[in-house]
Amino acid sequence: MAANQATAEALSQVTEQLSKSGKVEAVFGEPRELKGHVIIPVADIAGGGGAGGGQGTGLKGEGEGEGSGAGLGIKTRPLGWLIVDDDQIRWRPVIDTMKIITWAGAIALIVVLMGGKGRKHGRGRKG
Repeated sequence: MAANQATAEALSQVTEQLSKSGKVEAVFGEPRELKGHVIIPVADIAGGGGAGGGQGTGLKGEGEGEGSGAGLGIKTRPLGWLIVDDDQIRWRPVIDTMKIITWAGAIALIVVLMGGKGRKHGRGRKG
């Protein structure tokens, strides 16, 4: 029974942390004023958590035990900024250079691999 109570307490703590992290203030940052513009940072936040517990005997029937645990994971990444003027709102995205480099490398690899196959099948044949 103690494992069930510990699991419930751990799950309660995970739920509390998720509710603190999942508020709108975590997605939309504190507005700042800069040169007559209001700048609002925007982020993407994803998270999850879980808890579990159990009790039982050892593999060979030796001894008894119980335990519980909980975990929480949160991932954030900046998306961009809202720039608010008197008459308009503009969006400025963050440029993810690592994603660009990764895609460029993948495309270059595909081009190299496809280029090699094209030469074997029909290019340069005479007559």
